[in-house]
Amino acid sequence: MNSDDDDDTVDDPDFLPPNDTNGEPNSDSAGEETLEDTTQNENSDIEYLWSENQHPKVIPNFDSAGKPTHQGFTRLSHPIEYFNRYFDSTITKKIMDETNLYAEQKSDKNWTPLTQEELQAFLGILIMMGINKLPTLESYWSSDPFFNNQEISSVMPVKRFKKIISNLHANDNQKAVPRNEPGFDKLHKVRPLITHFDKKFQEEYSNSSVQSIDEIMVKFKGRSTMKQYMPGKPVKRGYKIWARSDASSGYLYQFEIYTGKKDDGAISEGLGYRVITNLTNDLHLTSPLLVVFDNFFTSVPLMETLFSKNIYAIGTIRTGRKFLPEPMKKNKKYQKNESLMLACRDTVAVQWRDTKVVTLLSTAHNMNEMTEVSRTQKDGSKKKVACPKAIADYTRSMGGVDKFNHLKSSYSSSRRSKKWWHRIFYFLLDASLVNSYILYVANHNVARNSHLEVRLRIARGLIGGFCSKKRKLQSSWVATKKEIGIPHEIRTANVGTHMPEKGKTYRRCKHCSTKTNQKRTKVLCSTCDVPLCAAPCFMLFHLNN
Repeated sequence: MNSDDDDDTVDDPDFLPPNDTNGEPNSDSAGEETLEDTTQNENSDIEYLWSENQHPKVIPNFDSAGKPTHQGFTRLSHPIEYFNRYFDSTITKKIMDETNLYAEQKSDKNWTPLTQEELQAFLGILIMMGINKLPTLESYWSSDPFFNNQEISSVMPVKRFKKIISNLHANDNQKAVPRNEPGFDKLHKVRPLITHFDKKFQEEYSNSSVQSIDEIMVKFKGRSTMKQYMPGKPVKRGYKIWARSDASSGYLYQFEIYTGKKDDGAISEGLGYRVITNLTNDLHLTSPLLVVFDNFFTSVPLMETLFSKNIYAIGTIRTGRKFLPEPMKKNKKYQKNESLMLACRDTVAVQWRDTKVVTLLSTAHNMNEMTEVSRTQKDGSKKKVACPKAIADYTRSMGGVDKFNHLKSSYSSSRRSKKWWHRIFYFLLDASLVNSYILYVANHNVARNSHLEVRLRIARGLIGGFCSKKRKLQSSWVATKKEIGIPHEIRTANVGTHMPEKGKTYRRCKHCSTKTNQKRTKVLCSTCDVPLCAAPCFMLFHLNN
């Protein structure tokens, strides 16, 4: 289903989407399907008796951090090695084969078969375009030096890049089940990608003890029955994706693309219940798990279902939901910082007034657990106030998906497209980049701005294998106090061309010379054009990360 899409807005790297949990999902056009009603339709025979007394339960420590599961990484591992754990040869070959098949099926006489190396270079260009955004696609190949990007334009002609985008495919259209027949899949075009990355994301990073589940909106303004309209969100129109992320790092473990209301009859538990259970069904836990989510999902039966599977949970809840204690439905006028707690079996209901009244359910806390939080007063001073511990823990742990979304949006590779599924492809590419970065950070001590550097090194690593023989290495560079100045990919590429040559004067060795111990040499690297002692500095400069 093809449709023209409006121009994209440039993503702000410093923007962190607010956790808007109170907006009701709806639609403003017939072509945009609304979310299913999440009101719970549980069996009314079940009794939920709430009391001010509760037999205390033992609460485990949720202190296990996620970490890479692959044992082959070292501190010298290049960022491309982390990226290749997701975009491995299996999925790149699948994309290559399906792209070539699609070009053959539509009898594209001007098509040159795509290779895996060229596909990797294509991905590298997409990543670079996300870092360096220009007004139009053609701008990167412009003869105007203000726009032209040599690292992109030297890889392939703009016509070839457009041709790859035009034929890009991940599944065989001729194998798609027709609409209205059993087995019809709205996501057939991207199903192999979804299956691959959903599995890979879970395999490459161990489960942390605290995770959050929330929604992500992927911008799309064309026509699609899967498109949602969310007026209260920064991205108002697009695909809705449910996501489970590490609360600390933002690592994306699992995702589910919402395809619209099901035609298989009413689901008694509701959409929110189904989403949470789907995203927690296949967890292989080695330590206690706490899952945090907002009031779109939370219900009393959901909390009990998760607890029966040894999954603890905290979630804000709408006061109109069934089985909530009656005193919490009556809009009681609380004094500031006043709270009410009631328990039913292993679930604690908490209501507390901060600026507004907050209501949540928790199976990870006992009755009357309190802590202190800092609040800013009118005169700007800080004051400690008493707060239910469940609310403090919720506030601290809910932002995992927002952290992922912030990293994804910072240098997003997503582009305007006439094909509905391209936006999902770009989302999966960005998700792989974010997860690669988090894996990289886990094994390296890196600076705050390292996300940009890691993306750029991945892009150069992808491009280098395709066009290194065609590219003229740049000899000009600017040294800084903390950095060598020569990009790692240039410094270690085609080492055979990095030859020592004799300079005219003695200059300070770029590798070993310091202010207190100056070492001078006439030997220069013919490619980098920097002075280096013949031994051992010349070799160490070109081999060390």
